[in-house]
Amino acid sequence: MLLLPSGASLSIVFPAYQEEQYLAAAVTDVVMGVRLWSVPFQVVVVENGSRDATMAVAADLAQRFSEVVAMSTGTADYGKALRAGLLASNGTYVVNFDVDLYDLAFV
Repeated sequence: MLLLPSGASLSIVFPAYQEEQYLAAAVTDVVMGVRLWSVPFQVVVVENGSRDATMAVAADLAQRFSEVVAMSTGTADYGKALRAGLLASNGTYVVNFDVDLYDLAFV
């Protein structure tokens, strides 16, 4: 369980490049897990130059979960995607995870 100071919130940033096969499972797992904590949160998925359906998956997740924001930088640049996600975050605390390497216990 995560305890945040009163009024605080959490943002989780997922830069995503060529993650069509893994993105839905990772984001769903994180959303469902963080919901159990009863804290305000958002998940920011930043697609960055993928040639597969990563952005379509991200957009679908944003439709399914009100906590998910999907965006794209349009170019394959992890640093640019990370920066865009951090700037788009509205949480008091921000965590960055990779789609294939995330751990809610770390939070």
